[in-house]
Amino acid sequence: VGDKIQKFSCKHNCYYCPNEPNMPRSYLSEESGVRRGHRNHWDPIQQFYARAWAYYVNGHPIDKVELLVLGGTWSEYPYEYQETFMRDIFYSANTFFEPKKREPLSLAEEQIKNEAAECRVIGVTLETRPDCIDADELRRMRKYGCTRVQIGIQHTNDKILKLINRGCENKDAINCVRLLKNVGFKIDFHLMPDLPGSSIRLDKQMSVQKSIPTNNYFVLTFFLKKKKKNEKQWKLYPCQIVPWTVIKKWYDEGKYKPYEIKDLIELMIHVKAQVHPWIRLNRVVRDIPNQYIIGGNEITNLRQAKTTPTGDAKLFIRKYESSGGDEYFLSFETEDESTIFGFVRLRLVHDKNITDEVFPELKDCAMIRELHVYGQMKPVGNKENVRTQDYKTQHTGFGRRLMIAAEQIAVLKGFTRVSVIAGIGTRNYYRKIGYELIETYLIKDIAATDIKQIISQYTLTEVPYENKFEKNTVKEYNKRLQQEIEELKDDEFQPYQFTVTKWELTQKTKAFSISQYLLLFFIVSVLSSAFFCGGTAIISFRFHQNDVKFLTPKCVIQ
Repeated sequence: VGDKIQKFSCKHNCYYCPNEPNMPRSYLSEESGVRRGHRNHWDPIQQFYARAWAYYVNGHPIDKVELLVLGGTWSEYPYEYQETFMRDIFYSANTFFEPKKREPLSLAEEQIKNEAAECRVIGVTLETRPDCIDADELRRMRKYGCTRVQIGIQHTNDKILKLINRGCENKDAINCVRLLKNVGFKIDFHLMPDLPGSSIRLDKQMSVQKSIPTNNYFVLTFFLKKKKKNEKQWKLYPCQIVPWTVIKKWYDEGKYKPYEIKDLIELMIHVKAQVHPWIRLNRVVRDIPNQYIIGGNEITNLRQAKTTPTGDAKLFIRKYESSGGDEYFLSFETEDESTIFGFVRLRLVHDKNITDEVFPELKDCAMIRELHVYGQMKPVGNKENVRTQDYKTQHTGFGRRLMIAAEQIAVLKGFTRVSVIAGIGTRNYYRKIGYELIETYLIKDIAATDIKQIISQYTLTEVPYENKFEKNTVKEYNKRLQQEIEELKDDEFQPYQFTVTKWELTQKTKAFSISQYLLLFFIVSVLSSAFFCGGTAIISFRFHQNDVKFLTPKCVIQ
């Protein structure tokens, strides 16, 4: 704690990354998050207090915090700095409402306190490079409470990666994603079109050719077709020219010319029109201050999506193969698929040896990688808050219903254990529905007597859905599922009635329109960008309301 500016910096020199004098690598001094971090001398505790206070006095509940440590390469920071940094974050949340601050405890002790704190860290995101992920790094990340990892893929063409001096290859990304998924992590991809060496013509041509070798796939459409790296949350960062970069010199010398804005928009529309329903576009275009770039949008608050009343919610089940395992994306949506209320990601691993070697507690586990319900946030415990009223969507049972459906699929697929990679502040929620903390995961052992109850609770339903690139449908999947259910009809299980009617909820609620998301994501970037490179880590955290990311910044708390 205190006024400390780390002396270490990012050892890499990616040619699109700025190196502004007197600033840590990758930071631009006029970014709002960087300015805020500088005012607080990059101290994580003071940054957290300052940013949380700003939300609190504006009437925003701050009892659910999703913390993002962004920018640079977290894995290459000294381990002692990493642990102290994360300890201070949990300490900040635990003591925010305390008038008299105590001394920090250990990381593990602060995490235990945070489970029931007034300000709970419900998720931690760390950002790193594909070539930094191995078994030891996975263990460290779980120790820090990490639930999501952001990976700077940037591109899948090795020639382009070499041209921009990225320092890693496409094969590193494939291996990284496989390791992360097989121990339950949620993943964000950072994808960067318009890099030197690419072109609109090549991008569009490769987006429709399935026979092109792996290394030649364009970064965006590649992920839609290749099962090895089909992740669920993206950040689309078209390359932007800023001062203090190598590509700025190329631009001045006429060696690099970025796309015209109309061509870039056409490309984004082309890609976004093909994005699978289970992929969330976390960000489109990075929020760089206008003075650093020519043109661009200056409005910063259009990401606050408006909730609108919707009709009945229906359960959709989508299955696909990815990174050596089966992924199930279960979601409550309106019948026309225009609005999503909540979703859960279930992973069934084929190669269990990888998982067992890194985290033995995950042996024979089906993995819940993410549970998310959209809408107006409710405080922990459904407490009334005079500052924010008219709560509608959270705590209406979507999350519990999704968990039951996921458990049902796991049981039908032969699993008797289910794990959740849960944020520290959400552990009690899962404890209430039968999960127990084992090491860093919440795990439920499903006894034989419980299997019968799980199968009888809900009916998995047929929802026609056609993959844009493959011709399998959920209807076909449910036929196979029905056959499996028939096989369970023996003395150990009660008969199970399979129906093909959609799961309907009569409860009205508020949710986000996907079309609104796509439009708003494309128009504006995030409220605040967060980097972490050059000597200090940048923190970005968001409070959950309408799934808007309220970023605080250097390690900046954004």
